[in-house]
Amino acid sequence: MGTTKSGSVRVDPHGLTKVGRKTQEVAALMPGELARMQGPSDEAVSGLPGWSTGSALDACTRAWEACLRKLAGEVDSDGANMVTAAKNYSDSEFSVYSSMAGNGGGR
Repeated sequence: MGTTKSGSVRVDPHGLTKVGRKTQEVAALMPGELARMQGPSDEAVSGLPGWSTGSALDACTRAWEACLRKLAGEVDSDGANMVTAAKNYSDSEFSVYSSMAGNGGGR
């Protein structure tokens, strides 16, 4: 995506699709990374029985996990929107081309 000297926007639907799919791949990996965070945190909490620090760490870990899950959902949604936008651009270009070709190349 970029702009021309005239200020109009140029979009590469193929490139936008690739970026959207890669964004969705990253989003799919994010929940798996939570396990790497939870293990050490859970270990630390179990080593602090009866301490308010342990319960605070557990609450902090759970809150961080919720934020990361929400972020993963947003990133996935953004990727899906990019793929949809790219399809819409392609469909529009094809529709314009088809209508012009059907009219003998335009008016």
